[in-house]
Amino acid sequence: MMGARYGVLILEGNWGEDYATYLTDSRSTSRLYTALEDLLSLKQPLKFIQRPLLNSRFVQDIQNFITLTENQEGGTVIILSAHGERIETDDGRTRKRVLNALDGSLNLSLQIKGVRDLGRTILILDSCEVGEGLKSFQKIAKALAVVGFGKSVNWIDSTLFVLALLDKLNQ
Repeated sequence: MMGARYGVLILEGNWGEDYATYLTDSRSTSRLYTALEDLLSLKQPLKFIQRPLLNSRFVQDIQNFITLTENQEGGTVIILSAHGERIETDDGRTRKRVLNALDGSLNLSLQIKGVRDLGRTILILDSCEVGEGLKSFQKIAKALAVVGFGKSVNWIDSTLFVLALLDKLNQ
């Protein structure tokens, strides 16, 4: 996929740890990604589509994106940006990965099973703690690749990492 044309979908949820602080929490990656879209487009035309991360539309939004005509050649990158957590079983295995969507908690481990045709897609989990043990998640998602953070990470640091990764993919 390096140097090939790819589409980018950014689904951003709530960065706060609880929904009560949503209105007062102004953290957002959308302006940073928009600036990168302008810079990367100098090398080759890119289009970022940014939408809210909604539990009620998660599968539908991803499915619609990967089936867009312009995404049929090359690959796709889907960035899920939100506060997240990994919930474990008693023996330390991942039970579920949860993201704070704008309309409630999104069980990523369960919802991703409803998405088809991710074989040309890189999933970027721009979220705390959900990146641990991604090998099994990648198999479930049937994605080309999955990248995420296994520990707590500052939202600006994680966004800068994703920006660098997107720049590398665009070379």
